[in-house]
Amino acid sequence: MWINRSRRPKTAVLTALLCMFFMFGIMLPAEAADGPRLLAAEVTTQGDISLTFDRKIVVPEGAKSQFIVTVDGEEVAVNKVETTNTVGKIKLELDTKLNEVAWKTLTVEYIQSDNPNLRLKDSTDNYVANFSIKVPYSALSEAPTLIADTDNNTLGQAVDITFADDPNWREAIKNIKVNDQNLSDGQYTISEGKINIAASVFTEAGEYTIVVKADGYQDAKVKQVIKGSEETEQQEGVKVIAEITTDGSVSLNFIKKDGAGELTIIVPEGKSKDPQFTSQFTVMVDGKEVDVVQVSKVKKAGKIKLTLASPIQEGQEVKVAYSRADDESLWLRFDNEEAVGSFDFIAAVPKEQNGPETEQPITQDPENADEGAKADNDSDTKLPKTGGLPLGLLWGLGILIAATGGFLVVKNK
Repeated sequence: MWINRSRRPKTAVLTALLCMFFMFGIMLPAEAADGPRLLAAEVTTQGDISLTFDRKIVVPEGAKSQFIVTVDGEEVAVNKVETTNTVGKIKLELDTKLNEVAWKTLTVEYIQSDNPNLRLKDSTDNYVANFSIKVPYSALSEAPTLIADTDNNTLGQAVDITFADDPNWREAIKNIKVNDQNLSDGQYTISEGKINIAASVFTEAGEYTIVVKADGYQDAKVKQVIKGSEETEQQEGVKVIAEITTDGSVSLNFIKKDGAGELTIIVPEGKSKDPQFTSQFTVMVDGKEVDVVQVSKVKKAGKIKLTLASPIQEGQEVKVAYSRADDESLWLRFDNEEAVGSFDFIAAVPKEQNGPETEQPITQDPENADEGAKADNDSDTKLPKTGGLPLGLLWGLGILIAATGGFLVVKNK
């Protein structure tokens, strides 16, 4: 049988080439033929970046390492890449939110990882190709620069955040956050060039992040430092003890640390119920502010009483602070006319828990001080009186009644 051997090498070579092309085709990245296409990029209302593709995208863990985000020439870290509820849309969560800063140029670049397990792909394992895209300039207007309060920034005092007044921005403010907590309407006021935030918002010393959101504007942001008690202006050598009185009020006792001599506190005449005066005191009961309706002087020279809108109940945690007002006519003063300095929150304890250095509070108003003084002047060694008769006499009568079989009746005339 004759065999044409001259054709065999050509067939073998052709077969080998076809196999090589087939294998090479398998090794090629799938996106070269049918990879997902990027359709759009935009900044979200939260200040992150969204990317929209022409199909559903699978985002593996660790995908963020393939993205480079540049804002005005500076790189911004990508914290996370995740899918969204919209098919084909993914979100790049940024370390610096773009609605909190002013920017003009924004570029998003995607460079495939050498590790295929990190690459973006569609549901049939077609990889996203490398891309670089510029995002249009944000349409949000730039907000005024906020300036932190450095004059009245101690615990127990309201702070004033100032700015170059912009009426349009001021009227567009819809929300203010302090450390990611939304403030209620009663916790701040907005006026020309100033945002006043209530003292009760700042519960401890430290740094607070304040963010002001306004419709149509980028977020305005500022860091506010609140100083602690060691930085207050309280008179040297004086300490304040707060007590919860038996009627559910609070008393403040100003005493000298060395125990030498007494202090006298003066309440401005005619101001004891003036809201502008009482608002200098902040009382927190179980973490909620309770209004002070009256501040009155009592018999003890260095003590004042704070009457509250709601009496304190047993077991509640109470803290008190004093924030001196701008109006000097409202200040508490010592008898030498020196003003009492602001102090931050101090804990108030029931009177029976205080040590021997603290006298029992006298909670009467000045007009009832004489009546209270009579009770205080009773010696502990005297027998208490009951119904106008000494307790000892009543005890003796009790024995006599028992001895006579209970037939003796004592009548008050």
